[in-house]
Amino acid sequence: MNIFNNKKSTVGYFVLDNNDGTHKSLYKPVQQSFLKLVNCPAVSTVYKRMYDIFPIVSMNINFGINDDEQEYYKYTFDDKKYKKTESMHNAVKQNMSVSYENNKGALQILTNHIFVTDDKDLEIIVLPPENLKFNNCNFISGAFNIHSWLRPINAAFIQENAELVSKIYTDADKPICRVLFNKQVDLKEITPTKEIIDYYEYMDNITSYHVNIKNQFRNIRSKRPKTFMI
Repeated sequence: MNIFNNKKSTVGYFVLDNNDGTHKSLYKPVQQSFLKLVNCPAVSTVYKRMYDIFPIVSMNINFGINDDEQEYYKYTFDDKKYKKTESMHNAVKQNMSVSYENNKGALQILTNHIFVTDDKDLEIIVLPPENLKFNNCNFISGAFNIHSWLRPINAAFIQENAELVSKIYTDADKPICRVLFNKQVDLKEITPTKEIIDYYEYMDNITSYHVNIKNQFRNIRSKRPKTFMI
């Protein structure tokens, strides 16, 4: 029994269709994180608050900064599970990017999962799952309010030592990241409405244009419908 927080919110999620050719069969549903059922109020409080998001492909990834101080990534995926076709390679490349941050390589693995709610106080924290394997890099956690800010959930990593190669090992049957809500939720997969997509487009790729998106947020928030009726 949850004795600390009895509030529950309705949340929908959808996988963003970027028209990039990624086949829908590569995406797994969001799943509630496994919690061992024990007679502990602290454990029961996390029930329906913590959920797992899975990568589209099992693969080994190397990334970093080369001798010319250019960021790079290389990957290999399991050819017993996936065909080495142009379509498969495009799916991987469309969902992964690397940048140069503070003299280190930073890699993002996009999941394309977006959460939607009409609860103004609902926030999520993005966390690493316990079984995710990576070397010479750290998982970058983040948090944001999903009522006013619609964005895909990404698993982000930054190098520890830029002089060495950083490595990440993903398994399509194991989560790439985990989201923790600040209260319990009733989560369901939805088909996004035109209003949801229109609002999302005010935020899509905004960091490629503005240095400080905080200055744009008030205008963006004014475009949100009163409810999304999820």
